[in-house]
Amino acid sequence: MHEWNNSLVPYILVGMNAIFWLGLAAILMKRVYLALAVAPLLISIALRVQSVLYIDLFGPVNSSQLSMTLGPGTDSIYMIICYTVFFLPFLLVLETLLFRDPRNLTVMSATHGVRYTENSLYLILFVYFVVLYLQLFLGGVIPLIDHIERFDFAERYASPLHEYMFKYGTILAVFLGGQTVYTKLATGRYDRRAFIFIFVMLLYAVLTGHRFAAFNKFISFFLIPFSLVFAQSFHLRRMKLYQRDGKQGWLVLAVLIIGFSTAFFSILNSYSNVRTANSETVIARVVERLFVQQGELWIETSNRVQEDKQGNLSKTMDYLFFNPILPGKNTSIQYLMWLSLEGEAVRILDIGQQYAGGFPEIFVEIFGIYFLLPALMLFGTIMSMVTVIFLTSLRRGKLLSMLMSGFIMYAFVLTVYNGMLNQFFVLTFWLKLALLIVVYASPPMKLLDLRLFGLRSRNYSPQTKN
Repeated sequence: MHEWNNSLVPYILVGMNAIFWLGLAAILMKRVYLALAVAPLLISIALRVQSVLYIDLFGPVNSSQLSMTLGPGTDSIYMIICYTVFFLPFLLVLETLLFRDPRNLTVMSATHGVRYTENSLYLILFVYFVVLYLQLFLGGVIPLIDHIERFDFAERYASPLHEYMFKYGTILAVFLGGQTVYTKLATGRYDRRAFIFIFVMLLYAVLTGHRFAAFNKFISFFLIPFSLVFAQSFHLRRMKLYQRDGKQGWLVLAVLIIGFSTAFFSILNSYSNVRTANSETVIARVVERLFVQQGELWIETSNRVQEDKQGNLSKTMDYLFFNPILPGKNTSIQYLMWLSLEGEAVRILDIGQQYAGGFPEIFVEIFGIYFLLPALMLFGTIMSMVTVIFLTSLRRGKLLSMLMSGFIMYAFVLTVYNGMLNQFFVLTFWLKLALLIVVYASPPMKLLDLRLFGLRSRNYSPQTKN
């Protein structure tokens, strides 16, 4: 436990955090396309860093989940170093292999397309959402109105279509974003149907009691493909061939505002109308959720491993992959909760709850403090390469390659969200990876057309000649 009375440490902590965020902002504001390409990571990392900084500066603060007080300390510095090392490969790999050369941002002509493929896909989605909403409204229980937890609704009332929505909704979101971006690059116009469907997804998440995580996933993955549009505009402005189109910036901003305003409403509703057993005020619970719970596991893990100077690899591997508490789910967060709570963690996990965090905590447990940074850099490099493959598949209009790389990319993002690693050790992951390698390396098939969304056989060229 530290005391910051008459100390320079708080100023150093604030300064280190300011350098990290101002440096990152300086890069991402100049090159907005990089921010969009890593959108799923930014919000999660921002929440965690500010949470740990809050505990460092204003500790000791009470953690109701861990039943202890945390802080003050200097743990935010360690977290910033970890995230800096993790982020560097994204900035270097994406810029070098994809965004630097304008030729990498032009879409390939979609010839030999199946004329009605695009409309057929939207028709399937329309039918799916009509049935999904009918099941919700006719089922007699709407979590937003009836004030019940989302996991209670999923277990007792929801249909399989509901399960599919939140199991594959992230992939659907990035698919919709890819569709409208490809149309924009090929024809100069966004397909508005994609925006309608993403808002339909957000509305369903609100009605079924979901909070921040679902909105963050849907919105951030939907925005990843837009990095190609902004990167193309960036290069065209530099070549003085194109004046900045403010419309697309406002469009992305509108999606962000609507998405995260809805998420904030859902959080307030959850704490004021659903989780009402706690005697604390709504504001106090929201503050703990945003400023304590996001960082508490990092502080616990950091302090534990700093004392031992190394992780316990054999024990960690056993709990993650061989003898997990709940097989088939996120074993990383289970293990981290067990380290902090022991038997109480089993009870919490049994009712379907889990704590925030997991990354880079699980890397700390596996690699210790000596090999942590190289492991994070390697992980970031591989993840950035997968992002390049996804965006390259999109601009080439290769549907299967884009879908498979989307699945692989989502697997990596799950690790950043909650430390999950066991998704890499199941057969389906490796089958998807093998299929991705085949379809990415193969030329577009003309007989069974794999071009994106079957644009008319007219040869579209990107809007780069104006």
